[in-house]
Amino acid sequence: MDWPQVSQVVGQYRPTRIHAAGRGSLLRYHEFLHQWREPNKTYMFLSSDTYDHCPTANWWGEYYLHRRSISGTAQPKLLLDPPRNGVVQVAVHLRRFDITTIASRSKRVHHDHFFVNAIQEIRDLVPSPWRVSVNVMTSTLFAHQAATLRRSASTMYPNATLHLNDKETDTFHAFVTADILVLDWSRFSHLAGLWSRGIKIASEFRYATDCDALWVAATENGHVDKEGFRTAWQEWTSKTPE
Repeated sequence: MDWPQVSQVVGQYRPTRIHAAGRGSLLRYHEFLHQWREPNKTYMFLSSDTYDHCPTANWWGEYYLHRRSISGTAQPKLLLDPPRNGVVQVAVHLRRFDITTIASRSKRVHHDHFFVNAIQEIRDLVPSPWRVSVNVMTSTLFAHQAATLRRSASTMYPNATLHLNDKETDTFHAFVTADILVLDWSRFSHLAGLWSRGIKIASEFRYATDCDALWVAATENGHVDKEGFRTAWQEWTSKTPE
């Protein structure tokens, strides 16, 4: 793809802003716009979710990486190890103290057993001689919570590298560039999953988790769809140099 030409085309678009207030309304707006034949117009949704963004996710993901690669632009701190032959970098989004209410926790946070099971099954499913490197990424709202979360994560995920309270843009970049991303119930990691060209492990969510073959279903207990993972692995390795 010729990115300079794409940038020029995007620059010629006339953005139209549409407010999509209320759960589910964004999908209805998309269905309406699918019938709207104005190819030179870009629609910017305000107060919207990421449910129906599958059709454009790949383009925006490639454009994000392209912009990050331009010399002179601010570069994120690389939280994952550089790509190495035979090593699979797994990023795990562990929501904990960024959610404060009990009601929100029940709907927006996976229990530890989800991640413990998912990580173990990823290790079992990744074929040898590939090796798996797990990175658990989490955050707190207050400084005094950090020590508690560090102890808990170290106990639950002893063979993983813990990334605690990193800059949001650095964490987001790690999610986008990870070989395998394990999502919590979060728009933050879901958007990264949409832009990622890696394998995504996600349980059923209010947003789309089946955009293409690289999305792999998991139960709420973290059990991964094995056949789906094998299909995603074949798809990913066909496009990834060993």
